[in-house]
Amino acid sequence: ALIDNNFTGLNLAATGYHNLSAIIPYDSVFDNRDYKTSLKTGSYLWAYGCGAGSYTSCNGIGNTNDFAADSFQNIFTILAGSYFGDWDIKNNLLKAPLANSALTCFWGGIPKWYVHHMAMGMHIGYGARLSMNNDQLYTHGNFNFSHRSVHMALMGDPTIRLHYAQPVQNLSASSKDGIITLNWTSSPTPGAVYFVYQVDSATNIHTQMQVAPISQTTYQITDNRVSGRAYYAVRAAVLDQTASGTYYAMSGSSFVGVSHTAVPAVGVQESNAAVEFSIFPNPGKQYFTIKSFSTSQTPVSVNMLDVTGKVIFSEQTNLSAGHSTHTFDISALPGGIYFISIQGNNFTTTKKWVKQP
Repeated sequence: ALIDNNFTGLNLAATGYHNLSAIIPYDSVFDNRDYKTSLKTGSYLWAYGCGAGSYTSCNGIGNTNDFAADSFQNIFTILAGSYFGDWDIKNNLLKAPLANSALTCFWGGIPKWYVHHMAMGMHIGYGARLSMNNDQLYTHGNFNFSHRSVHMALMGDPTIRLHYAQPVQNLSASSKDGIITLNWTSSPTPGAVYFVYQVDSATNIHTQMQVAPISQTTYQITDNRVSGRAYYAVRAAVLDQTASGTYYAMSGSSFVGVSHTAVPAVGVQESNAAVEFSIFPNPGKQYFTIKSFSTSQTPVSVNMLDVTGKVIFSEQTNLSAGHSTHTFDISALPGGIYFISIQGNNFTTTKKWVKQP
């Protein structure tokens, strides 16, 4: 990472120091190198530059034409100087890095920005929103009362993360004797492990199917009791270490669908009513909603259990014929992993649900 501070009398470069030192090992953060020269001759994941500015230039850094003509080798850019916040001006310097190698850029220092969460796997948009809303959570610098103002904007893609695993390849699914089998080719990323998700095609909610990642490239689902089209996703992950800790860097999702014929559980008759469920949001904070479809009115019992199997609450309700939703307030529960069991006359289905703290 590179920091070129041409405003040593001000504290603008603090945005560079406090973010980059949380993301990059300290011995790889350089603040004694020229911005323009260094980015043309070497590659940097992050680059911070500040100096006296105009709409299209920054003293000690360069101007819009430099970004258009030269080959700068960095991905994440932070710039600070006068008039950079007027990013709606044609050829404004804040937009210029996107015409080069950078995928993002923001005016970091007036006020201070906080994107250090990227060091533990969050996307840059998370820090952008937090910085825009920041009042007293973090020091904003009190520079010209600029915090929480409309000039704060992220140039580029808010979904970008620091590191990624490469996705799995050739994901396939088959259904036989009531068992769904997923197979895929390993991620090219060395040391990759895998997370498997069931995907609700109506809400696009992904429900993780195992507590810990797996290393094998096959996975079987034996408890899908609903016939029809089933959808799944697999994401590769690799442990990534930054200056702030260790986390799983995830790949994008690979998706697959399969036509499935369920097999009734031994000793349990199929219900006369065909019932399908999904639970959202998952994870959630204040509530969860059960979305269901039933071919006829069906009485059910909804039970929430903790990881020890203790019943947290139980409620009786009726599912109407057709589509229906039932919302439950769980704001008083502590954060953690829970299991929601829905029991009817001749069926039981259980799904994992995560309560955010």
